[in-house]
Amino acid sequence: MRIPKLIPAITALILTLWQCSTQKQVPTYLDSYTGLCIKTADNTINLDTGTNTISIPKAPFTFEFELPDEGQVINGTILGFAACTNKEHLKYFVPGPIKDDNIYFGAGTGMATAGVYDDLILNNHGHHYIYYNQKSKNKYDRRAVLVGKRPNGILRLQWPINKVYINETTIPIEQLKNKEVYFFVLNNANQDESIDAGEYSLITIKFK
Repeated sequence: MRIPKLIPAITALILTLWQCSTQKQVPTYLDSYTGLCIKTADNTINLDTGTNTISIPKAPFTFEFELPDEGQVINGTILGFAACTNKEHLKYFVPGPIKDDNIYFGAGTGMATAGVYDDLILNNHGHHYIYYNQKSKNKYDRRAVLVGKRPNGILRLQWPINKVYINETTIPIEQLKNKEVYFFVLNNANQDESIDAGEYSLITIKFK
């Protein structure tokens, strides 16, 4: 008589185990965040997790990277790009808990856009958040340029940077007066409230 009562519990257990096995197959940050690079008119510079310092002409350039399709998997589908010109703000770009006073990655610091960001926003606060959903017809869900796709479904994406929004004005990047710009690229794939090793790249760009 007790056996029928066990059926719902067994069904729930099987469903839980199936979900866990499925989640293990979801690309994680370390699996999917490969091939981050910067492309200039005549060069491709590969970037590593951790700290990078590069020198490029003060001219349009493109970030290229890989992410899972936001419409297909659960975690690791968003890259946050924070950018600043204030070297003192590098204190926010370090591993550890993301505190409420983190002006780049704290709650509510994501900067919305309709589709691909037209400009690199240099407000010295907030971050661009980039993802791509192939199924969605809403341009808000396609915040990068799709340039390729791996057999396992990982997308090859680009974010071209031609203009800069700074001091409430949009200018061509060639007119930017700053000699250096600091980028912090974060994929918080495990969705915790911490910046972990392997989840970020800190990039110092020195303009020639």
